[in-house]
Parts: sequence; structure tokens; C-alpha cells
Amino acid sequence: MPGTIIRSWASPFATTRGMTWDGKHLWLVDRENARLWQMDPVTGTPIRSIPAPEATTNGIGWDGARLWCGGTAGVLLYQLDPDTGRVVHSISSPTVQPRGIVWDGCALWLADSLGTLLYRLAPATGRVILSLASPGDPNYGLAWDGRSLWASVGAGGSIYQVAPVTGVARLAFVPPGGNTYGLAWDGHTMWLHDYSLNVVYQLSV
Repeated sequence: MPGTIIRSWASPFATTRGMTWDGKHLWLVDRENARLWQMDPVTGTPIRSIPAPEATTNGIGWDGARLWCGGTAGVLLYQLDPDTGRVVHSISSPTVQPRGIVWDGCALWLADSLGTLLYRLAPATGRVILSLASPGDPNYGLAWDGRSLWASVGAGGSIYQVAPVTGVARLAFVPPGGNTYGLAWDGHTMWLHDYSLNVVYQLSV
């Protein structure tokens, strides 16, 4: 059944924003301290951290080699060295309130938390390749399962599986807590962070 809880643990950071999976570990945004933390996904133990590119960082993604971040300053999206936090590249953000960021193997997807659009961006230039209407408003977390986007929608909202060409919602389920800010796909299961409860969940899908 979609949304069945496999495990959960409390985030150690008071203002957690955003989540991504690097192939082995989760990363969480610790906005209060402007840090990005690599986490043990089983125990929820922090492993190490790097500085966030700005104090208002909200979204985080992984492109297979580097981290991507965006914040409420809304001017740039940053590509980071995951070992040092050094900014290696930046592109313009199409929205002043970026949230979820995810890599689909070729391009970045970005959720606009002020509107109802999901953007597909060229990572080299930031050019908008495609924009889709989100299944709900506001947009927060994004994940990519290899074929489809997954998008979380606002307080009390559902998590939707979204066709990446048409934006049609194929599947939806209600997450635990109902206030999902961060989403990540580990190849088999979904991870989410609930902002209200400040808890990280691993879910079957």
C-alpha cells in the first residue's frame, strides 16, 4: 500500500528544509545554522556537514556528483562540491521561492512554492525547458523515481506521482503528518520530511 511507514526518526535540526538522496545517504537542510547535513538513513545520525550557500536555503538536490541548493533569496540556484560546500556553478532561478530540487538524469526540476508550476531547467544555463502545472498549491518537495516526478503539496496536502511531460497526476497518497517539505527517492522507497512534526519517514510506494 502506498505510504506505508517503514521507519521514522526525529530530525535533529529545529528548522529542517529540504531533503535529497546521494545514492547512500540522505542530506537535510539545517536552515537555522545554514548547514547541509549528510545523514545515516537508518539511524538518523548526522555524519558530517558543509556550509549552505545562503542563510535562507530551502531546497536541496543531488545530480549524481554534486549537490544543488536554492533559497528564498530567489536569485540563484547553486551547484556545490559535496565534500567542501564550495559553489562550483550557479544558474538563475525562475522563481523567488524555490523549494524542491531534483535531477532526472539530464536536467533539474524545481518546485515554485509561491505558485503552481514545476520547472524543468537546463543545468548549464538555467534555461526553462518545460513548465508544468502542479497538482496542488503550494509546491514543496520533489523526487524522481527514474520515470516520474513525485511532488508534495502544502499543509494537509497529498503526495502525487506526476507524469513529467503532461503534468498529469497518476497516483496520490496522504503522507504521515500531512505537511511534507522534503522528498527523496532511494531507488526503492520514498523518504519525506514532515515540517510540522519535524520527523523523517521512509515509506513504501
